[in-house]
Amino acid sequence: MTPTTITVREQEHALAPSALLKEGRLDVYPQVLSRDLFQVTITREGVRIQARSHVGVIPLNDEVTLQVTPRVPVRSLDRLLAMTSHVGMVLTDFSRDYDVAGTIYPSLVALYAASLRAQIERLSAQGFLHRYRERHTDFAAPRGRVSVSRTVQLSVPRGAPSVSSSYFERTVDNPENRLLLAAVMWLDTYARCVSSTLRRAERRQVARDLNAVWQMLAGVTYDRTYGFLRDPVVSGRAQLPVRHAPYRPVLEFAASLLNGESVVVERSGSRVVLPTLLINMEALFERYVREVLARHAVRDAWPEEVRDGNLKPPSGALRLLFDRTDDDDVEMKPDVVLFHGSSEGVVRYPAVIDMKYKAVGVRIDRRDLEQVLAYAVGYRSPHAVVVQPCGADSFRGMRRAGTVAGVDVHVYAIDLAGDLEREEAALAAAVRQLCDSAYA
Repeated sequence: MTPTTITVREQEHALAPSALLKEGRLDVYPQVLSRDLFQVTITREGVRIQARSHVGVIPLNDEVTLQVTPRVPVRSLDRLLAMTSHVGMVLTDFSRDYDVAGTIYPSLVALYAASLRAQIERLSAQGFLHRYRERHTDFAAPRGRVSVSRTVQLSVPRGAPSVSSSYFERTVDNPENRLLLAAVMWLDTYARCVSSTLRRAERRQVARDLNAVWQMLAGVTYDRTYGFLRDPVVSGRAQLPVRHAPYRPVLEFAASLLNGESVVVERSGSRVVLPTLLINMEALFERYVREVLARHAVRDAWPEEVRDGNLKPPSGALRLLFDRTDDDDVEMKPDVVLFHGSSEGVVRYPAVIDMKYKAVGVRIDRRDLEQVLAYAVGYRSPHAVVVQPCGADSFRGMRRAGTVAGVDVHVYAIDLAGDLEREEAALAAAVRQLCDSAYA
């Protein structure tokens, strides 16, 4: 039975079907309910479910799924994901069908490796697909069926009696399993290329997963030419044996890996089967903006470093709000701190930036203002910036909200539905201009 799908945008709510209740009680998978991905309330109209900030298809029970879409238009979610480290949540107990499009990005490596291992472990438990291949032997004591014509051909030139026979050998070294091994080798190479973008724990887990699969496929030849792709079963022109029907989704997944394709997270599909992946859009937006500024700072040789205020020095810029050591320990954690250190040891912070994943309004939000202003005072920064996505009819670019005690407060609206390369360049240029003005 096809599950009923509730479609809702982030932070919005919808009425749930009656299938979400069983004998008057909420019927939701415990593994999903414990993740705090949504809120359920009982109203006069019925059961109301409100999504939070995770985008994707969330399984609720055997009959109902919740599809959460981004609340702001995003032209290319793949681009945001490709520029950041993993900001998602994987529900390993639940698999779903995905479409594939675009190119793979580093934050998918751990998911792909874990999924490849899980799927091939299931094939191993059921028994790998074997094929029979014909083998020939030339011995005085033949094995299998004697090949008369080959025996005559071999005996005449040699001048000695020899019998040629042929038999069929059952083997795992076939096109289907060669495709699986090639996918493992491809993913291993890709993981090594992007290892600097992965956390140490991720790198180790990816290596363990791929090594486990490589050992399971012992006896399979690695075909560097990918000749197995011409096989009718691998290409889908011929059917698999009924007993090995579970091979098909794994073969499709392996083929998508060799093509370097990415899964489409935000909607259901029909190409490959993987564990459920959900994307935390608030965390994604924060990391995306930070990465955009960091890349431009390195490329254009800014005198400032783009630091993460959530991390402690020297890699980050986290610090205490109060000056005295006997004051309360109140940490400041702005999303971005522009750090400028001189050769004389003088440190300056020309700007602090905080990201808010909600459409920009006509005026700056009071709570956002108080937060970013406290950061600017604590870092002695002349500029405080709140970066938000554009709304449908909002302004774009940098707007000065006002000045408080010598601190200029700005709001920057980035159009995620526009040309992202152009938007990224405009954001970097605007921040660069603020930094330059801080030294004027």
